[in-house]
Amino acid sequence: MFGAGTRVGTTRGRFKVEALAKMGANSQQGWALLLFIVGFTFLPAGLFALGPFFSIFGLVCLIASAVWCYRIKPLEHGEPASTLEPVSKPLKARQAL
Repeated sequence: MFGAGTRVGTTRGRFKVEALAKMGANSQQGWALLLFIVGFTFLPAGLFALGPFFSIFGLVCLIASAVWCYRIKPLEHGEPASTLEPVSKPLKARQAL
């Protein structure tokens, strides 16, 4: 729908910030999310129906998923940080009145 990225622009005071926002994901995030979903499913299933083995397995999956997500490195695209550019010339005190 938006192609490779979406242009995002905001105004902060006198400066306009515009950058290309990309949603980044890697396979590590996908596997950690899958592990979280498995753990989130098995923990209550073990508590209410299937027994302590599934509860312990679900809890281990949740903890492993949290540790895995914490250890994932951020995506490094090599894009420079967006710079602030003035929209117009700064007004002097006399010009503002």
